[in-house]
Amino acid sequence: MLEKMAFFNFLAAACLVNWALAEETCLESEACLESSNFLQITWETENRTLPSQLALGMLLQHNRASVLASSAAEAESDRAYTIGAFVVIVAGLLVMTFQSNGLNTGAAEKLLAKTHVTVPDTAPGTWRNVLLLMISASFFMNYACRYILSVALSAMSAEFGYSSTTQGIITCAFYLGHFIGQPAFGIMCQPGWFSPLNCLIFGVTCWSTASMLTPWAAQQSVYMLILVRVGLGLFQGAAYPPIYSIVGEWVPKHQKAIFAASVGFGQCLGTACADCTSAITSKNWHIMFYAFGLMGIAWCIPAWFLMSDSPATHPFVSLDEAHYIQECFKAEGRKSKKDALSYWEITQEKSWIANLVATCCWSWSWFCLLGWMPTFFEDVLGFSSTTAGHLAEYGYLLGAFAGMAWGYLFDEAMKQNFLDVAGARQWATSISMMGSAAVFLMVMSTMYSTGGAVQGSLLAVAVVLLTANKSGTWANMLDIGGSASNGKVVASINSASDIFGVINSIGVGVALDTTSLGWHGIFFSMAALNTVGAVFFVQNMSAQPFGTAEVPKKSVDG
Repeated sequence: MLEKMAFFNFLAAACLVNWALAEETCLESEACLESSNFLQITWETENRTLPSQLALGMLLQHNRASVLASSAAEAESDRAYTIGAFVVIVAGLLVMTFQSNGLNTGAAEKLLAKTHVTVPDTAPGTWRNVLLLMISASFFMNYACRYILSVALSAMSAEFGYSSTTQGIITCAFYLGHFIGQPAFGIMCQPGWFSPLNCLIFGVTCWSTASMLTPWAAQQSVYMLILVRVGLGLFQGAAYPPIYSIVGEWVPKHQKAIFAASVGFGQCLGTACADCTSAITSKNWHIMFYAFGLMGIAWCIPAWFLMSDSPATHPFVSLDEAHYIQECFKAEGRKSKKDALSYWEITQEKSWIANLVATCCWSWSWFCLLGWMPTFFEDVLGFSSTTAGHLAEYGYLLGAFAGMAWGYLFDEAMKQNFLDVAGARQWATSISMMGSAAVFLMVMSTMYSTGGAVQGSLLAVAVVLLTANKSGTWANMLDIGGSASNGKVVASINSASDIFGVINSIGVGVALDTTSLGWHGIFFSMAALNTVGAVFFVQNMSAQPFGTAEVPKKSVDG
C-alpha cells in the first residue's frame, strides 16, 4: 500500500512540474525545483524492477532538463513533451501493477526451465567466426542495395521528372516484395524443403541482379522501375529466414546475441556506406547500383565454400568445434524437432506475439531514423543535404560497432551467469527501447533551442541504443523458434514490420504537412511506441522454444 501511495505521490509531483513548464508559469520557480527534488528522493528510495527504473528515470531526467532549459519560445514543444512524459509514467505504473505476475521470468519457466547457460570450458570457434563475418557482409550488401535508391532518388527525379507521389510509390514498392518474399523463403528453408544456404545464395544473386538492373529499368519507364524494386524486395526476403535457420544450427544460446547483432552491424555499415556515396550519385547515379550489385555477386563465391547449413555438413569444421557446439546444445537441453510449425501455429504462441509487438514498435523508430533523419537535419537545423547525409551517416557508423558491443556484453553476462537468457533479452530490449524513448523526448524539447552538434549527438545516441535490441527481441526470435521454426518466426515478424515501413513512408510525410503534428508528433510517436513495446515484451516474453514451457497443473507445494 505504501509503495502505491509513494508512486502516486511521484505521479502528482511529476504532473506539477510538467504542467507548470508547459504552461510557462514556473520556468525557474522554487515550486518546480522542490517537486524535482521530491522526484529525486522518490527515485532513490523506491525499489522497482528494471522497466519501472528506466521509465521513472527517464521522467526524472526530463524534469531537471526542463527546469533548466525551458523557455517561452519552446512552449509548444514542452507541451508535447509533457504528453510524452505521461506515457512513460503510465508505462511505469502498468509495470508496477503487474509485477506480481513475474516480470523477469514466467512462472512456468521458473518451475520447468533452466534458463541459465552452462557451457564447456573451452570454446573453439573458427568457423563460427567466419559465419559471423559472412552474415555481416551479406546484410551490408542487403542494406546498401536497398538504400542506395534513397541517395540517388533526387538525381533520378531531376532526370526523369518524378513527382513526390511517384517517389513515394517507388520507395514503397520494395516493401511489397519484401512482405511477400520473407514468408515464402521461411517455408522454403524449413527442414525437408530446400537448403537454407542455397536459398540465401539464390536470394543474394537475384537481389544483386535486380540492383544492377535498376538504371536500365529507370530508363525504360517508371513502371519497370517499380517492378524491379518489387523484385529487389522479394529476393531480399531470402536474407533473414535462411540466416536464422543456419544460426539456429551453429550457435548456442550464449552466443546468439552477438550473431543477431552481426546483422545490425552489416545493416548500419551498409546504410552508412550508401549515404557516403551522395557525392558520387549526384554526378553519376548509375554507378553505385552496379557497384553494390557486383559486390553481392562476389559475396556468393566464398559463401558457397565457407558456409554450410550445420556443422555436420561443413567440409572444414574441426571435430573440437563441432563437439563444443553439440555439448552446448546438450547443456541447454535442446531437443530436435523434425517438423516445423505452421505459420498459424506460430502466431498462436504468446511469446511470438510479444516479439511481434515489440519489434513492430521498435521498427517504427528504426524506419523513422533510417528514412527521415537527413530530412530532420535539413528542415529543423538548416543543413545542406550533403551535410545532413553525413550527420546521419555518423550515427549509423557508431551504431554498427555499438550493436556488436551490446551483443558481446549480453552474451558474456549469460556465460558468466550474471543473467539468465530471459533476463538478458529483457535487459537488452528495455535499454534499447526505453532508453531511445528518453532520447526522443529530449529531442522534442530541445530541437529548436540547440544546434546541430547537440541534435546530431542525441540522434546518434538514439541509434546506438536502438541497436541494443538486436540482442533483445531479435535474439529472442532465435530462442523461441527452435531449430526447425527459426526461419518462419523471423519471416512472419519481419514481414509484419514491413507494414510499419509502408505506413512510416506515408505517415511521416503526412505528419510533416500537418501543422499540429510536425516533428514533435513524429518524435512523440517513436517515444510512445517504444515505451509500449518494451513493457509488453517484458510482460509476455519467453526464452523457451515453442511448446516447452507449459504451465504446470499443480503448484510447487503440491
